Amino acid sequence: MQCGKCCFNYGTCIAATNNDIARWKRQGRRDILEKARLITDPTGKIIAAECWFDPHTGKEYACCPWIKRKGDRVCCMIHETKPQYCVDYMCRA
Repeated sequence: MQCGKCCFNYGTCIAATNNDIARWKRQGRRDILEKARLITDPTGKIIAAECWFDPHTGKEYACCPWIKRKGDRVCCMIHETKPQYCVDYMCRA
C-alpha cells in the first residue's frame, strides 16, 4: 500500500527488540541506534529500545524519521532492517 499512515501515526514510541538491537549492531547501523533510547535492566543489560528520538535534543520525533514521501507513496529508508514491530504491523495491515 505504501501510504505511510502507520509510520506517521504510530511510528514513534515503538519498541525495538533485543534482536533488532543486535542486528543493527552487527550491521554497523549507528544511524539507527543513535535514534533509539536504550532500556536496560538493573544489571545494565540492554533489554529493549524505544524508538525514535532525536540524538541531538533527546526529544521524540513527531513521526518516524525513516520515511520519505515520493509523490503519493511513502518509502521506508530502513525497510531491509526495520524494527520487528514494524514488520509485525505490516503483517496485520
